[in-house]
Amino acid sequence: MTLATAFESPPVLLSIASKQVWPHILAVAHLKPSQLILLHSDDTSESKTPAQRLKKFFSKRSSLMPNPPKLEPVPHDDFAAVERRLNDIAKNQKLDLSDCALNFTGGNKLMATAAFHWAAQQGMKSFYLERGNQLTWFIPSGEGFNTHTVKLDGGTTNGLNPVALLRCQLDASEVERDGERLTLTDIGRGLSDDEFRERIANESIDGLMKQAGTGDREEKKGDRLELTVATVLLRLGVKEVQRSLRLKVHTSSGVSSRKPHAEVDLLFNWNGKLWLVDCKDRISEEDRMKALERELGQIPDRARNLFDAIASDLQISPTKVLKEDLVAINEMG
Repeated sequence: MTLATAFESPPVLLSIASKQVWPHILAVAHLKPSQLILLHSDDTSESKTPAQRLKKFFSKRSSLMPNPPKLEPVPHDDFAAVERRLNDIAKNQKLDLSDCALNFTGGNKLMATAAFHWAAQQGMKSFYLERGNQLTWFIPSGEGFNTHTVKLDGGTTNGLNPVALLRCQLDASEVERDGERLTLTDIGRGLSDDEFRERIANESIDGLMKQAGTGDREEKKGDRLELTVATVLLRLGVKEVQRSLRLKVHTSSGVSSRKPHAEVDLLFNWNGKLWLVDCKDRISEEDRMKALERELGQIPDRARNLFDAIASDLQISPTKVLKEDLVAINEMG
């Protein structure tokens, strides 16, 4: 293998599956392999089920990859057994390893190290995707490696549906309702920047957006803010924004009587990340209590402690909302 051909897109990509799906999606979008082989352990939550979700995701998206992925189990706790299993996979799949690449970003440390060692022994190129979309190639050369680092363009995945990406990531939860899909209209795209800013300032967004799907049946107080924020996001270049999704606890049977435990105001995909937007447009608790104090006039000393305690309790509410958002964000990857 020469350096001139080392960094060409491989026809076959072997990738170790784990909970994080973006290292696989970004790598496939960048390299465009004709075949993806997802290596997974027998650990259901950490590897096997994420691999199954990835297979389902890629199988529905021929624009990323023409052939559906293949799943191959590998050990996770025996270094030599990992290498033996990879030899079996290469033989059974009739792989030309000079035309393959290994993505060892996922898996536990033993799996990743064993797979990397095996690839090096086979003279096969491999890579690791670091934070910030930094992809480092390892090309066997003599007794060592030639390395080469490139920054992947997260924008190559901007056209992927955010709900599909979310479903690919979710483990303990599932999407109970997709919500509304929002896209920009020709009118929204055709306005000048000044015209668009004026429409937003006047909250005159009718006709700027297409809405498809189902959200809440009854109009809510915060709907206008959510739609306005979504319009601005779309104008800035986001392909589509999903609004008013609901999540519920995942059940193995696929049927749950549980009510949704989280509602996502806005969700969109941009530059290799899922973005969650929580829209809040309200008077702060502190300002409400000050307004109440002005209306009541002088608060009697005997009631002052109680009044201050109520004001303090009310300030806890936004903290609770933020904590709930953090739980949802963690679950969504």
